[in-house]
Amino acid sequence: MFLGAAMHLFLLNDSLARECALNQTHFADGYRLALVGFFGSFVAIVSILANFLLFYVFSTSRKLRRQNYANPVLLALSDIIVSTCYVLMTSMHVVFYRAEFVPLVHGWASYMRFTYCLQHVALTVSNFLLVVASTERYLASNSLHTHKRLLVFMVRRKIYVIAFIVVLSLIFKASLFLETETLYLPECPELMSVIPVWIHSDSFWQSVRFWIRKIFTIIVPFFVLAYCNICIVSQLRKGQRESVKKSLRKSRRGRYNSGSVKRRYNEKKGVRIATKTLVMVVGCYLFSNSLTTVINIWEFFDSDFLRYDHYYAYLLWSDFASLVGFFPLAP
Repeated sequence: MFLGAAMHLFLLNDSLARECALNQTHFADGYRLALVGFFGSFVAIVSILANFLLFYVFSTSRKLRRQNYANPVLLALSDIIVSTCYVLMTSMHVVFYRAEFVPLVHGWASYMRFTYCLQHVALTVSNFLLVVASTERYLASNSLHTHKRLLVFMVRRKIYVIAFIVVLSLIFKASLFLETETLYLPECPELMSVIPVWIHSDSFWQSVRFWIRKIFTIIVPFFVLAYCNICIVSQLRKGQRESVKKSLRKSRRGRYNSGSVKRRYNEKKGVRIATKTLVMVVGCYLFSNSLTTVINIWEFFDSDFLRYDHYYAYLLWSDFASLVGFFPLAP
């Protein structure tokens, strides 16, 4: 997203920001207003409504609670937080600067740091919960005794798994609140006097934090998610083939009826749904995080190129990457 990326670029002692040369009103043009302010808000609101409905259904249904569907409830809650933070932090930022409404810009600056940190923590929780849910599905679809025992172990200790996910997300992302700041420049025009900045620290530890976050919150979850879903689809297809063979044997014995036809159709439908889910979740996850990772790595090694020469193009790519990442959030 724009704000998160921009704070990686502009440092606390950056001369461009301190010389009042960063005209954010100029970058909040009609195209970005349509993309981020209107379309981005629409996608985020759809995500909020869809996840609120999902949260309500799974949290109020006794049947679903007995089946231990804790992950969808928490996933929906995390996605609601992520989508709400996007509207408050990114969409409103563009809208306020486009309208050149100074009081709202200062109001946005007052909650920016907290919202930025909260969104990243919630997004990390959502990614980890998705990994846990896929792992449980993978273990449930496998017939090995050790996998079944591990599944029972995870289900019986669900509260500890969830607590571990939340703590791990806080460890990785809560420090963002201390690593970001709002720079106020009283000598600049009012709309140029509020700059979100990234507090620069020792370069070695900054590199360590950067790569640890990328590896454990993006790269590892993606490969675990891809592996589990590939195995799930493989197991479903294997079960379908075995079921078809049984149906054929029954038909040769004269016991083939309409019920078996319906069952075969439902089995094929289940494989198709699982395959589409795999393509959607893994594909969107890979595409959105690949764009974000490439942009972040680029700015980490060559921020001057983006900061001075191609800043507007950088903003557009960041906006597009953040919007693509929303599609898996809207079930």
